[in-house]
Amino acid sequence: MNAMDSRNRIFYLDAIRAFAIIAILVVHTLDYYWDTRTELFSKMYFGSAALFFMTSGALIFPITKPGAFIRRRLSSYLPQFLIWTVAYALMGYWLWDGDYLLGKQLLWMLYTPTWSAGWFLYALTGLYLFAPFISPWLASASKRSVEWFLLAWIIAGTVPLAAVQTPFTTAETIFAPFYGFLGFMVAGHYLARWPIFSRPRKERVTFFAVTILIGVLFAARAFVTAWRWGFAETLDYDLSLNVMAMCVLWFAVFQSFRHAPAFITKAITLVSVCSLEIYLCHVAWLDYLIIPLQMNIWVAIAMTLMLAILTAVALRWISSRIRRLFPLKFR
Repeated sequence: MNAMDSRNRIFYLDAIRAFAIIAILVVHTLDYYWDTRTELFSKMYFGSAALFFMTSGALIFPITKPGAFIRRRLSSYLPQFLIWTVAYALMGYWLWDGDYLLGKQLLWMLYTPTWSAGWFLYALTGLYLFAPFISPWLASASKRSVEWFLLAWIIAGTVPLAAVQTPFTTAETIFAPFYGFLGFMVAGHYLARWPIFSRPRKERVTFFAVTILIGVLFAARAFVTAWRWGFAETLDYDLSLNVMAMCVLWFAVFQSFRHAPAFITKAITLVSVCSLEIYLCHVAWLDYLIIPLQMNIWVAIAMTLMLAILTAVALRWISSRIRRLFPLKFR
């Protein structure tokens, strides 16, 4: 399938990915200009990469051939990610005039991210490796049983808020089995399988009332208190209750977008298809060009978006040429 052929794509999922990657770039750029309070507040509503976990969940289930699925998924991004991880390590070594522990950075990359924003690909890899185990349950699960899982996951979103005020860790709670990024993937599958806008009016109203109450009203009030007591950073974490609610709300809202004028559809599809490359390269542009030049805030945002998208398109084109020369086959 041609990745850029909009006839073979799901428009609202492309729109979610395009929105998510642009929001991430804008928020990451604003990190350098806004005060900490405004930065954290913005991340609560727009800066979550977890929307990508949800779009994956909407697409990958059921998994019929686990081995082929894992090979195909990992080969689609791991080579680029490893190249960029090494590149960021080398850039860090150069920037810090040899004070950078290059050897340790290259060793740690086997276990944990060694550059800002790298966490996302580690989390995604773990989810893909686990997806074949949960796929049989999702394939046969009733709507109600998935809802019970998601309810426990949502309640587990209160764990970060409690953890900053008590001595326990996240693994020591009764909701530990439900706490994690897997819930985003299940939520994406759930909303794709049983879309909100196909539900009775009462269910739709209840859904939007609850997600807005948690994601918007609760988040704003909680932020004031959290800032006063010094744990506001918790509220912009992807696995905090309010961010989880906002991601689910954004996903459901975008599901109502079924089509757009042709030129907008093409632009959205382009950004969606190149979202991985945009994510991988934007930190380099920010750290080594945009921020050192101390540009005006709006110029910085425009430059970050333009350079990241142009770089991503170029990298995507190069990658496609390489894959044509060395095609991969999965069984």
